[in-house]
Amino acid sequence: MKKNVIIGLILGFCLMPLSVKAAFEGEITFQVAFTGGDAKSKAQSGMMMPSSYDLLIKGNQLKANMHGGMMSLMMGEIIIDGESGRAFAISSMQRTAYEMTADLSLKGQSKPVIIDEEETSVIAGYTCKKYKVIQTKTDGQVIQYMWITDEIQLGNMDSFEGPLKDSMPFLIEGITGFPLKIVTTLPGVSMVMTLSANKVSPGSIDPSMFAVPAGYDIKPFDPSTMFGN
Repeated sequence: MKKNVIIGLILGFCLMPLSVKAAFEGEITFQVAFTGGDAKSKAQSGMMMPSSYDLLIKGNQLKANMHGGMMSLMMGEIIIDGESGRAFAISSMQRTAYEMTADLSLKGQSKPVIIDEEETSVIAGYTCKKYKVIQTKTDGQVIQYMWITDEIQLGNMDSFEGPLKDSMPFLIEGITGFPLKIVTTLPGVSMVMTLSANKVSPGSIDPSMFAVPAGYDIKPFDPSTMFGN
C-alpha cells in the first residue's frame, strides 16, 4: 500500500470549495475506519493511520490534531493557513514543521467526474447531500462518496489555487460546502477508508492555535523520509 496516497487523502480532507455563506468557526471531530483489503494492508493501516482527529476551523485557517497510529507520532498536527497559502505538518518529536508544497505532476490533471446521488442524510446534526466523485490518478482510479453540507463553509482560500490546490484531493471543483463523511476506495489495495464526523462544535478558536510553534525548524515535507522509506 502506498503511504503517499493515504497521507494525501488525510491532508486533503482539510480543504473544500467555498461559497458566499459566512465562514465557519469551531471544531469538528472525525472518526477514521478501514474495511476490506487483505490482512497485510489492514495491519499497515492500523499501525500507520490515526483512528480519529479533531479539525479546528477559523475562516480560512485550519488545524487537524491526529490521534492514534504512527502518523500521529510523526506529524500529529497539520496547519493550513489560507492567508499566506502555506501548509505545515508539525512533528513535536522532531520539533520540526514540514512545509507542504504543490505536486507539480498533478498540474493539468483531468477534472473529476461528479455524480449527484440525489440522497440526503443527517450527520452530526447537519443535513448533507451525497455525491459520487471519480478521479483518475497516476496510480489508479479513486472513487469517493462524499456527504456535503452547505451549512459549513471555509473562508477565502484563493491563495491555494493552482498546483497546490490540485495537491489537495478533497478540494473538489464543482462541489461547494464541507464534507462530514467521506468513503474512499483506495487504489491498488481493495480497501475502503471512511471518515465520518461525530461531533460539530461551533465556537471561537484562539488564532494562536494556527501558528507554527516557536523554535521549530521549517523543512520541506517528504513522506518517504518521514516514514523511513
